[in-house]
Amino acid sequence: MTRAARSAYRACTWEAAHDHAERGPLEQFVVFERWRGDDEARDRLELTVPRGRVLLVDDEPTVLATLRDMVAALGYDSIQAGSGHEAITALAEKWPHVVLLDLMMPGMSGLEVLAFIQAHHRYMPVIVVTGAPEEGRDALAAGALAVIAKPYQVAILAGVLERAMEIAGPQ
Repeated sequence: MTRAARSAYRACTWEAAHDHAERGPLEQFVVFERWRGDDEARDRLELTVPRGRVLLVDDEPTVLATLRDMVAALGYDSIQAGSGHEAITALAEKWPHVVLLDLMMPGMSGLEVLAFIQAHHRYMPVIVVTGAPEEGRDALAAGALAVIAKPYQVAILAGVLERAMEIAGPQ
């Protein structure tokens, strides 16, 4: 890549990209990173574009943090909600592409959140995570795209999220 082409890109740090992501949707960042080789300096151009936004809904903070890290490692932005009511608010304000929903929550259950999504955001893919297989069947009957059993495996989560993003359409 020529110097002129490199200068056409906006250089920023990972911290600046993260700060911007906290303020709003992360559209595109080009990050330049310099390192010294044995004989010459080389430039590396890395394009970071999130693959989509996932709303994570779970009442357990440790599970929510684990899911956030897994989803981030897969290249997705995440929005976290600790209850069904927070999830409904996040749906209206943040417009996620996919919802990753726990069924067993105090207050508004995951099935109630799923019913709300089906009524108001009919075509939004919802992936249910649960430790109770019988409730997973109920969620599929209520319109969930898929059910992932706890403890979840990264490979399964990656495949289901990729399929859900395809259904959600262009990001």
